[in-house]
Parts: sequence; C-alpha cells; structure tokens
Amino acid sequence: MKKSKIALILIFFFNLSVVIAQSSPKILSKDEFIGIVKKYHPILQQAKIDTEIASAKIRESRGAFDPTLQSNFEEKTFDNESYYSYLNTTLNIPTWYGIDLKVGTEEILGDKTDPELTIGQTSFAGVKIGVNELIFDKRRAALRQAQTISKMSFADQQLITNDLLYEALETYWKWSLDYQLLEIVNEAIRINQERLRFVKLEFELGSRPAIDTTEISTQLYSFYQTKQERILNFANSGLLLSTFLWTNENTPFAWKNDVYPDSSLLVTENLVQNIPEMNSILQNLINTHPKLVGIDFKIDVLEIERKLKSQLILPKLSLNGNILNKGYDVPNEINQAFVEENYKIGFNFSLPLFLRESRGAYRATNLKLRSTQIEKTHTVNLIENKVKSYFNESYSLAEQIKTTELILDLYKKVYQGERIKFENGESTLFLLNARENKVYETNAKIYELKAKLNKSIAGIYWSAGQLK
Repeated sequence: MKKSKIALILIFFFNLSVVIAQSSPKILSKDEFIGIVKKYHPILQQAKIDTEIASAKIRESRGAFDPTLQSNFEEKTFDNESYYSYLNTTLNIPTWYGIDLKVGTEEILGDKTDPELTIGQTSFAGVKIGVNELIFDKRRAALRQAQTISKMSFADQQLITNDLLYEALETYWKWSLDYQLLEIVNEAIRINQERLRFVKLEFELGSRPAIDTTEISTQLYSFYQTKQERILNFANSGLLLSTFLWTNENTPFAWKNDVYPDSSLLVTENLVQNIPEMNSILQNLINTHPKLVGIDFKIDVLEIERKLKSQLILPKLSLNGNILNKGYDVPNEINQAFVEENYKIGFNFSLPLFLRESRGAYRATNLKLRSTQIEKTHTVNLIENKVKSYFNESYSLAEQIKTTELILDLYKKVYQGERIKFENGESTLFLLNARENKVYETNAKIYELKAKLNKSIAGIYWSAGQLK
C-alpha cells in the first residue's frame, strides 16, 4: 500500500513537471528580455508619442513667423448709385527681431468715399517696429519655450524608461530566483528518492530499522510539498514577467510555461565585478539624470518667461512707416524727395501708471524660478543619497554572499562526512537529513542574496537615471 502511494505521488509530480518543462524549453536572457521591453512596451510607445507631440508644438510656434497674405474687398451700391469700392491686399512678413515688413496695394473707387483715403490705385511698402519687441517678444518666447519643452519631453521619456526598466529587471530577477529555488528542490527530491531506495534495500536486508523508511519518506514528502509551492511561485512570477512582454502588433505576449531564465546569471560567482565604480556614477549625475535634466529645462522655461515679463514693465512703443506710390508699378527712382512727399507714419505709446499687473507677474515668475532652483538642490541631495544607499547595499550583499559561500562549503563537508558515516551504519538518518537540509537552505540563501545583489546593482543605475 505504501509503495503504491509513493508511486502515485512520483507519477503526479513527474506529470506536473512535464507541464512546466516541455520538450523544447526556451531560454529568455536578461538582455533579450530588456530588448523586447524597450522595443514594444506600450508605456514607452506612449512616451515616444509625447515627444513627437512636443516636436509638433515647435512647428506650431514657428507659425507665428509665417508670412501672411490678406485681402479685403468691400463695395456699396444703393439706389442705382455707386458709393464706394475698396480693395486692399497686404503681404506681412514677421521677422525674428520684432520688426514686421509689409507691402500691399489698394484700389479705392466711388463718389462717396472717406476723404482720408486716396482715390484710385496705390501701393505701399513699410515697416512696423515694436521698440519693446526688439529685445524680446511673445513670438520668440513661445518658440523658445516650445523648443525647451520638447527637450523636457525627451527627458521625461528617459525618466519613464528608467523607471519601467528597473521594475522589469526586478521582476526578471524574482523569476530567475524562483527558478533556481525550484531547481534546488528538484535536486533534493532526486537525491532523497535514491536514498529511499537505498534505505528500503537495507531494510529488506535487515540492516536498517523500519523507522528509517518512515523518516526518509517524511523528508521526501516535505520536499514534494515545497516543490508544489515553488512550482506555483515560478509560474506566477512568469505571468508577472509576461506583463512586460508585448508584440510588434501592440498586443500582450502569450506566455508559455516552456520559457526559462538564463540560469548562469545567478550561478556566476564573481557578481561583485558587476558593481560599477561609485565616483564615475556620481561624477556626471547632475548633468545626466533625466529628472535633474528635466528640472533644468523647467528652469530654462521660467527664465524665458521672466525675460518676457520684464518687458511688460517697460513703456510700450511701436513705430509704423510706409512709403506710398501711385499705381501698382515700382517707382523708377526712390530718392529723398520721393520719400518726403509720399509717406505715412505714426506711433503708439502706452504706459500703465502703477504697473501693478506687470510687476506682480514679474515677481511671481521670479518666485517660481527660485522655488524650482530649491527643488533641484533638494532633488540632487535625494538622488545622491539614494545612489550611495544602493552602493552600500551592493557592497554588503557581496560580503554576505562571500561569507555564506564559505558557510556552504563547511556545511557540505559536514554533510559529506555524515553521509559516509550513515552509509557505514555509524550515524542516524535524522542527523543526515538535518545536515542535508542545512546545505539546501544555505544554497537557497546564496541564490536569494545573488538575486538581491542583481536587483541592487540595477538599483544603482536606476537611482542614477542610467537605465535606458
């Protein structure tokens, strides 16, 4: 009866293992996994679209400098009498320095026109100068802000990528660890199955008591139970990993149970070599971290706004000047006498007496700028401390791995000695199981520490904003 139960259990776990490990397993390395995430993940696709939108905003802002062609026509006839006919066409050409060039034609006909207007066909060429705009104006401010916001959008994209890749790497190392823990219990089951056969054989030969078969069976069932838990953990961590995997058709990847991690990544002994040099990471932190770069661009936007607001404090003065010409033909000669006899000029001037609106806007922008500069200083401190904390954690984990590996070697020696004594009939199965369990536990601890170290190394690059 006992033999049939053991056989059924072995068949059950064999079939369960076949479901998880099919005949053609696929290895998904860390680099392959990250490559798929960077190429197809929808969050990163959305971030790229946001960057393209910001670029489109630059083109929109450049529209303020586009030449415009405008034509107006108006005619009035009443009671069979022609009052007037106005036709005006103007080409306006804005320039970067706040000067607008314009040329145009007019045709004015009728008996009841405005006496200020010139009857017949005329043409003109002129210029409009905003004195304040010579220094800076809204059009230049809008374009420069759009250009800066586009760069800020790219920094935001890098920040999103940095956060997503760190989360993906954490998941990958958890998946890798669950696989290694499953492999450990599979090896334990294999060894204990062989030991069960050995103990049964010695029991049948009369050299072992019946209690030893119960002892080894208990140990084996315990490993079966652990295997159930670890199969579940590995399957669930695989499903969690699959949430980062998408296809080029923007559809989720159909996860399969025949995908396994690259086991060599946690077996590697010299993981400490993967820890980067701290000074090299901290040296360029301020200039490269996407969050700090984004704050710098935010400061640039506020600087542009402050420069524009400073212009509002000044009096507003604009000058208009046109050279007039009879007809549409270009004059044969444009000299001083011609200009003095055919022109139209004017100016506009305004000055708010208290300047409360402009001074308030300028002060508000200054305060925003100061607040953002304080934010940057605080953020730099937080980021530097976060990077240093991950370095401290990595160094500590590396030392723990080194110490635990020494302990594992000692446990293995004790276990091997106990196994030899057991096979010679000089030790008990209880002691052998206890020694063996220590080896498994310590081996699992090493893999856990290595997974943590890999996460911590990824944390260094993440906290420095260098995952991209």
